[in-house]
Amino acid sequence: MEQTWELLSPVGVQKQHTHARPKAAAGNERIVGFLSNRKPNASLLLTTLRARLQERGYETRFYEKLNAATPAAGELLARIAKECTSVIVASGD
Repeated sequence: MEQTWELLSPVGVQKQHTHARPKAAAGNERIVGFLSNRKPNASLLLTTLRARLQERGYETRFYEKLNAATPAAGELLARIAKECTSVIVASGD
């Protein structure tokens, strides 16, 4: 008996982004923010990556939550969104 298999892509449907990238405050298109959740190794991971990106000409900003147990405050997230074009978060457990 012949069996038919239907294979699906695990990637899913790729959508085109229609919104424009936000402009950074200084006009630099490459301002990367780093948000640490204050878990044991998060800051180490982020500061190491931050240094490597700075060596390649990226402007960076570093932020930390108040503690690992609570979400980042809305004011902090708004500030990051205003100041950065990209954000990297690490948990470092």
